[in-house]
Amino acid sequence: MRPLEAYETVMRFAAERGEPALRLALHAAVPQGLRPHLLHLLRLNFVPEASWVDESDVLLAPFCDDVGNGFYQLDPDARRLLLDQLDPTFPEEHGKRSWRVADFLATYVESCRLSPKEEQDRLTQDFLAIEAWVALAFRDPDHAAAQLAAALERGLQGEIATRVQFRGLSAALSVPLATYPTLLTYAAGVEALEDGRSADAVNLLERLPDKEIHIGGVALRSPRSLLNIAKTINIPRAKILIVDNSHEWLLTVQRILGEKYELELTTEPAEAVSLMKSTFFMLAILDQRISVDVSGIDLLGQLRAIQYDLRAIILTGYADLDDAVKSMKVGAYDYISKGRHNLASELLIRVERALAEASNLAALIEKGENAGLEFKSSLRWDLRQNKVNKDLEGVIIRTVAAFFNSEMGGVLLIGVDDSGKVVGLQHDYKALKKQDRDGFQNHLISLLLSACGKDVSPLIRVDFHELDGNDVCRVSVKPAPRPVFSPDGNGGEYLFIRAGNSTRQLNPRETVEYCKMRWK
Repeated sequence: MRPLEAYETVMRFAAERGEPALRLALHAAVPQGLRPHLLHLLRLNFVPEASWVDESDVLLAPFCDDVGNGFYQLDPDARRLLLDQLDPTFPEEHGKRSWRVADFLATYVESCRLSPKEEQDRLTQDFLAIEAWVALAFRDPDHAAAQLAAALERGLQGEIATRVQFRGLSAALSVPLATYPTLLTYAAGVEALEDGRSADAVNLLERLPDKEIHIGGVALRSPRSLLNIAKTINIPRAKILIVDNSHEWLLTVQRILGEKYELELTTEPAEAVSLMKSTFFMLAILDQRISVDVSGIDLLGQLRAIQYDLRAIILTGYADLDDAVKSMKVGAYDYISKGRHNLASELLIRVERALAEASNLAALIEKGENAGLEFKSSLRWDLRQNKVNKDLEGVIIRTVAAFFNSEMGGVLLIGVDDSGKVVGLQHDYKALKKQDRDGFQNHLISLLLSACGKDVSPLIRVDFHELDGNDVCRVSVKPAPRPVFSPDGNGGEYLFIRAGNSTRQLNPRETVEYCKMRWK
């Protein structure tokens, strides 16, 4: 879920479920993870006006994922948005509401650890460990940062018992430790090394200055020394294109990002287009109002015509919601106002997240199939029969159609089997006239538009990623403004929807009722 999508989702949740449910969601954003019992206690202690129905609404919200075994987790962008609103929503209190919730969370963790009734399996232990870190980070960020740095260094020295063992700790602490972006990136790099993801580790650690990092009296060894330990090779710094009509602003961006990234800066849209033709950029940061005739959104369209998978962040001096919505519609990764008081740290974080989007595909696969995520081994090659099977193309069409018909859209990964194993697209490539990514994309889009209608083309985005030496096709689908019917494989045309982690065909009566509810 992108930041702007998270905003729309949370606003829709507030409008549909009401103020008590939203207030409960604000408090539920403090923990990194949720269990129904924890959410219930948050309601009783902080939002007594909410009901048990509101608890269910939060757990079933589009921004809350069921990660299995009774654990839930908020989408990172939705969590950040909710946390940003928690303290301002309760300004009458002494101190911050987030501090009170953090104190409660610390007490909750301690009581669970001491309770003989608490099931102390590995998942529960990990859950409680990370919530203890979160509680400390909200209440005393400086102390938490020092403790995290000390734990990282002791772990690197081989003290297994003191290693940070819960996966994703850097993401869990990204909000309360937002003023420590270097430490968070370092921790994420260490986590990648621990997981054996050396390429991700290089991608993260190469962005940091090659010197010791000092946090709270702890000296962390330089990123390069970590990479030498891991016996990885260096990769070039990510290239970012910056376009703004203000030379002063370009210098500001250079001061913020120049130490970590290779920047190309220009005030001229025509020069930006020329640079794009000769250089591959990982990201573009564009001013919304470049000139009277050209906006950042207009320029993004021109740049995408050259490099279709270009990620972009739109920047503006004006907090304009209409601009934010337009940016999302053209596929901008993020949108941020230049007037933010914490612009330097926030821009660093947003850039980190945008650049990490491709590598995050592995984390997406790890979550497993759900209502918004589907895996398919291939587009048309039957791996069991070892031949082309065009019926498989119909399965792809129906899956995408179901995402169109859902309220939140979804992501289809082709080249990943049901178990989450990456099998690649090499067999599909060989079954096409043009045996490469372009040939695959052209064939796929032709299939989808022929079956679903050309008017839905702006709602589809096709990207390719390489994992474990294999290509994976990522089809991102936005919800359609109309019902999208597709062939059922037997000569008929029906409406397909998502039901849990599967695609379901509706009968005529169900179709009428669903359309009344979905497109009212």
